This record gives sequence, C-alpha cells and structure tokens, in this order.
Amino acid sequence: MKISKKTYTYLLVIYLLIYGIIQITNLDLFPFVHSDEPWLSGLSRQMMATKSIYATETFFDLYPRFPHSIKIIFHMMQMPFILLFGYQVFSVRLLSLIVGLLSLMLFYKICVKALASYGYALGATLLLSLNIQFLYASRFARQEIVMVFFFLLAFVHYMNHKERCLHTHDSDTLTIQKKTRSWLQSIYLRINPHIVLGIIIGLSIGIHPNSFLVAVTFGMLYLVDILRHNKKFRDLMLLIMTTGIMGGLFVSLSFIGDKDFIFHYTQYGDTLGVTSTLLDKLFALPKYYIKLYQGVSGTYYTPPIQPYLILFALIFLVAIIHLLVTRSYKVVLDCLLCVLGITVGSILIGRYNQTSIIFIFPFFYVLGMVLLRRLKQIQRLLPWVLMVCILLSGYSSYREMKPYMTHDYQDFSQELSVIPPSAKTLGNLNMEFYFENGALYDYRNLAYLKENHLTFSQYIERNSIAYIIYTEELDYLHRNPSWQVLYGEDNAYYEDMLAYIDESCTLVATFTNPVYGIRIPRYMFDYDWEIRIYKVKR
Repeated sequence: MKISKKTYTYLLVIYLLIYGIIQITNLDLFPFVHSDEPWLSGLSRQMMATKSIYATETFFDLYPRFPHSIKIIFHMMQMPFILLFGYQVFSVRLLSLIVGLLSLMLFYKICVKALASYGYALGATLLLSLNIQFLYASRFARQEIVMVFFFLLAFVHYMNHKERCLHTHDSDTLTIQKKTRSWLQSIYLRINPHIVLGIIIGLSIGIHPNSFLVAVTFGMLYLVDILRHNKKFRDLMLLIMTTGIMGGLFVSLSFIGDKDFIFHYTQYGDTLGVTSTLLDKLFALPKYYIKLYQGVSGTYYTPPIQPYLILFALIFLVAIIHLLVTRSYKVVLDCLLCVLGITVGSILIGRYNQTSIIFIFPFFYVLGMVLLRRLKQIQRLLPWVLMVCILLSGYSSYREMKPYMTHDYQDFSQELSVIPPSAKTLGNLNMEFYFENGALYDYRNLAYLKENHLTFSQYIERNSIAYIIYTEELDYLHRNPSWQVLYGEDNAYYEDMLAYIDESCTLVATFTNPVYGIRIPRYMFDYDWEIRIYKVKR
C-alpha cells in the first residue's frame, strides 16, 4: 500500500508533538545547567529591566563587558519566554526546544528533496532527532540550535531556488506550481532569491558570530555554482551586498552603544584565540577533533560522539569517491561543500567550541542517507537498517541522559533558600536563576581586583555583599592552576578571601552536590563536592 505525502506529514507532526511533550517533562534535567545559560538569559533579563539593548550583565562589575548588538535577536527571542514563564531554566530552554522542532521540520524538507522519498525522509528525521548531540543542542539555552535552524533554512531556500532554475523551461511544471502556490509563497517567489538568502544569513548575525560560518558556507556553494555555470558572478555579489548591509546594521547598532566597539570586540576575541595567526588556527583544528573524540572538555558537557566522528570521516571519503567515479553531483556535492564551508569558516575564525560540532551533523546525515539510497544491493534491507539505527540511537541517548535525571537544578536551588533571592551574594554564575536581577556577583570578577586597586574585603563592602557561596571547586582550582582559566588567576586574592571568610563571616549552611558543586564535567558524579554558604557579619 502506497502512503501519501499528507500521511507522512501527519506522521511527522504527530511524532514531533509526542517528542516535544516528552522533552518538556524533563527539560531542566539534561544537560546540567551551564553558566553560559544564565549568562545569556541574565543579559536578556537585564535588557528587559532597563528597556535597553545596550545593557550589560549585572553579575559582572569588574569583569570587562561592553554592549554590542551581535546577539541582539537571540536576546529578543528569549524575552517573551522569560515574560510568559518567568526567569527559570525551563523558560529559556523551551525556546531551544521549539527551534529544535522547527529545525527537524526543515531537515525533513531537505531529506524529501535529497532522497526523493517521504518514508526515508521521515526515518532520517527520526534518526537525527534521537542523536545525543542534537538532543543536547535542542535542550541547551545557547544559540547553537538557532544557528542550526538558520543553516537549514538557508539550505532549504538554496535548494528551492536550484530546483526552480531546473524547471525554468518546463512549462507544465511551472503551471502546476503556480496553481498550488499560496499567497505567501507567491510573495516569497517575487523577491530576488539572492537577496532572500542574504537576509537569512544577515539575520543570523543577530544570533551569534558563528553567522560567519553560514556566510562562508553559502559563499562556497555560490562559487562552485558559478564555476559550473549554474549561477552568475553578479548573483554572488548581490548575496554579499545584502549580507554586508545586514551586517553593517548590527555593527552600526553596536557603535551606538559603544563607540570603541571594534577595539573592545577584538580585545575579547583575542582571549578566545580569534586573533591568532592563520597557521596556528589551522594546527588547532586536529586538536579540536581529537578532544571531541576523547570527550575532553573544559566546562561543557561533551556527548560520546566517537562512533559518529568515525562514521562521518568514512562518509566524507565515500562521498568524494562517489563524486569522482559517478560525476553525479546534485545533493552530495552541496552537502560536502556545507561541511567544508563550516570547517573553513571555523579555521578563519579560530574559535573551536565543542558545542559548534552540531552544525555538521544534519549535512552528514543527509549525505549518509543519499549514499545508502544509491546502493542498489541493500535497498530491501535499508528500511530495517534505518529502523535498527533509530532504536539504537534512541537507546544510547537515553542511557547517556539517565544519570543527569536524578540531579534536579530545582533541588540545588532549594539548598540556596537560606539566602533571600534579593540579597547581594558572591557565587557561581550557574546559581543566577535562583536570584533576583542584580543580586548575584560572579567569581570571575575577583581576578580583576588587583587591577582595580581593590582587596577582597573592599570588594565585599563596596557591593554590600551579604552572603558568600563558597564551593569546594575553588580550592581544587587553586591547587591546579591549569584550571584557573575558569575564573582567572586567584593568587592575588585567594588567601585574603579565606581569611575574610574566617574572620568576618558566619557559616549558615553546608551541603554537597556532585554536579553543581563543580563546573568541570570530568569530575562530576565521582565525588560529592561541598558547597558552603556564609553570611557576612555587619
């Protein structure tokens, strides 16, 4: 029995609804709350409080921060969720989940075109949805999943335009398409496609600087299309001009908030390796993949993706051989160029973040499925192979997520309840969701005491800090200077801090937590890290 296109669409929608509901029930349990989440959402909350896009984080007073508009759209996306559901982990992660669901819909659309099969497209979408890296990104209140959405949206638009170009001289196809268009599609088709793509890429600048990866990727796709006489050079120029105008808008907005924006942004980039030489950036790429393979991370959760990295390398090699032997380009070349574009863009930036690896996953999934579809010998077995892969992926992801399900952030927050949420407190940034806006001061400020001519006690007095949350992690970092990159070098204040706590504070609570007592994932679960809450004597 042949299943219709509508039936597959209904099946996808039903699956995504069930998938989304299951995710919502434990959204704040996995992954553990990383300090980047309150860092971003805390700034969104401050923007709402001040009604200004030029606000800076309240938890940083000595740690250098300057306003800019490069992530402004992401903050604006978070605001309605904070407004509707309150300032909590769930509300800001819900945005990521919804964008993740929309990304899966776009991925399904890409697979339908690439595989010429609604059934295999649905199977590929289910497979990606249960991938641990995708689950992580779509439950994490950072920008990666939103960037995935923009990548896929741009790729769908690119594929649509390429398909329309192929049917330009097919009058029957064009007549059918015109009859089935909605008014929205008609408006969309009237706009120059290169301008539309430039707008999509330009809007992603307001999400994250990784928009540069999107720009490089589609720049490469256009260059290859020009070489293959599928596009004209003026098309690329129009794309660059549109993206440039959009980028100029965000830069202009940034200059309004900070006249030294370029200097300050470059200065911050320098701390992340962005200003390193191109050769250094290139040599850093293998180290990045080795760390991912070994599961080595700083403070980010790093899923076990070793099998995927091996499989992706194999798919990459097979795809190149396939192109050389068959000369059948189509989607295979496009997906390879996307992977290359992301890689080249990452090298040019020089910023290798573990969470950014998700960008290549959708394209490798499409590549893998396309190559399998072209192996006639396994076509009868392919549905069963796909089904087994879906079950294995779901099971392995469940096993990976399970340990985190017993460590609720709400339970951790409850331990902090001896402190009034409005009380000025020195602590770890991952505690920000418990406090009212402007109440928490992060440990990172302490590394800048010396250059601001302050002692630890003066800092406490200056900010009227009433409570100090001291995690055992601070002692570990002091004993292991290589990890002091987390909060900065502590030699200038560590002993003074201990003396001040001993002489001027009263211990009010002590508890342990194997997850939120330390920010280094490799040391989580193995030990119950102690957290002490002190009240400053007045």
